[in-house]
Amino acid sequence: MDELNHIVSLHEASVGFRSRSGNIVLLENLNLQVKSGELTGLIGRNGAGKSTLLRCIVRLHRLLHGSVTLKNRNIQDIHPNEFAQVLAYVSSGLEYSETMTILEMVSLGRYPYTNWIGKLLPEDNRLIDDALVQVGINHLAKRKLSEVSDGERQKAMIARTLAQNTDLIVLDEPTAFLDLPSKYDIISLLHELTRKGKTVIYSTHDLNIALRFSDKIWLIDNKNVHDGSPEDLILDKTIAGIFESDKILLNQTTGDFEIRKHLTRKLSLKCENPHLLHWTRQALQRAGYEIDNNRADLPLVTAEQIDNRIIWKIQRLNETLVFESIYDMLSSL
Repeated sequence: MDELNHIVSLHEASVGFRSRSGNIVLLENLNLQVKSGELTGLIGRNGAGKSTLLRCIVRLHRLLHGSVTLKNRNIQDIHPNEFAQVLAYVSSGLEYSETMTILEMVSLGRYPYTNWIGKLLPEDNRLIDDALVQVGINHLAKRKLSEVSDGERQKAMIARTLAQNTDLIVLDEPTAFLDLPSKYDIISLLHELTRKGKTVIYSTHDLNIALRFSDKIWLIDNKNVHDGSPEDLILDKTIAGIFESDKILLNQTTGDFEIRKHLTRKLSLKCENPHLLHWTRQALQRAGYEIDNNRADLPLVTAEQIDNRIIWKIQRLNETLVFESIYDMLSSL
């Protein structure tokens, strides 16, 4: 792979903390790269070193050993003002002034480009307005940060990085405070930005989101980082090996984590509609039933859609029960 195409590279990097009693090493001997235009998701267990690794990349924490290069330049050699024009960062903490408005927060993204008095030019204001629109909080521009939700404040932080208009954006848990629709709004936005030439590195606990949207995964495992496409790490069972337990497993077909089901009862299931079959089977398995269609002596559950109605039936011996919801059907098993 062409080294010139890497916007970020870590070389023999060790991440951790220095103390008088000795170094505390979280990650060691990392050799990782991110290509321009990639969306890279960093995942790992709590305390594995995700935030510390990102802070090393954005120059807020010193490596124990090795180096980080940004566009083939050691980050320690880049002037702070130039660094802020190439890399934008959103931390996991929501630090803000209660009297600051969302517009003022987003405007901070333009200050690496202003003169010594911080005067905003028309082009600066255009980029600020565009960032507010992209994140969907333009209608809140005049509201104080203390008057909006945690999720809306997080969106303001992300809008600030967009206004900063850097090639690289680094975000630590950007979806942590957001509801489900907003999580997907933000990750879709980050994905779209990479398709327009931006490069994004973000950490997350939302494994399903990371696996669905990321071009590359950095997966922390015992002081090491596996990297590759989500599909590669699923197929070689790296992700399953790290996260599976006696309680959860990774569905190798869908990439979703599921609760291990201890199925103690059996029944048969018949349904011609694949969508309806999937959700009926899931409900039955959650209730502790194993599906076995090879035995005629088991109770039979059928599901079918008639016009706009969905009908479930339980057939056992000489009895047939009819239901119009999965909830009621499960209650009668």
